[in-house]
Amino acid sequence: MRTSRSTTAVTAALLLTAAGAALPAQGSLSTQGFGYPPGQVSTRAAATGGGIAEMDAVSPVNPASLLNWGASAVFFQAEPEYRTVTVNGQATRTTTWRYPLTMGALSLGPRAIVALSSSTLLDRTWSTTEEGGIDVEGTPTAAVTTYRSEGAINDIRLAGAYAPRPWLRFGLGAHAFTGRNLLTVRSDFLDSLTFTPLESNTSISYGGNAVSAGVEARFARNFSVAASGRVGGSITAERNDTTLS
Repeated sequence: MRTSRSTTAVTAALLLTAAGAALPAQGSLSTQGFGYPPGQVSTRAAATGGGIAEMDAVSPVNPASLLNWGASAVFFQAEPEYRTVTVNGQATRTTTWRYPLTMGALSLGPRAIVALSSSTLLDRTWSTTEEGGIDVEGTPTAAVTTYRSEGAINDIRLAGAYAPRPWLRFGLGAHAFTGRNLLTVRSDFLDSLTFTPLESNTSISYGGNAVSAGVEARFARNFSVAASGRVGGSITAERNDTTLS
């Protein structure tokens, strides 16, 4: 991938400007317990720290950038995570596969395009273990309790872009947030001959919506300006058809 001198100069100027200015903080769903936001950007945009996300057709950020696809295409992104834990010379290796982004675009000519994408909005996959005692009929009993969460909230976006001029592009997107988390609490007693493990499972489903809009202006081959915004509605969490929040 080539980076033009013009883009590099503009990025450096923006970084210098931001370094000396106070910026207001934005709200984050992750602080409300819904999960961790992986960013909703492609591998190419992530390699630049998200710097080209507003102009990257594959990143479901700015719907106006969809016209950068050119022809109709399908994109699929996989992110394997490899972990190695070594204790007392013994190594344990695990591999976790994640598929954070899938998108398909249909070109309607040189000036219009529509696309449907599915990306991970918030990931809530984690596990932690606690060693302690559980009260069994008034008697503290040693046990190991594991708390685990698996699942995510996905962003299903239907978007379109139109170029009234060859250098000017507009885009609109409609978002549906859906997903679920499987919460598991399991206690294994050290005295396994007397006590059987205790396990409880809870499934929480989510639903929400949002709209987005964006614009991109390309003034030269190596210089363009883009901006986008997304306004979200309410998001609902339900457990067994009972609304939690």
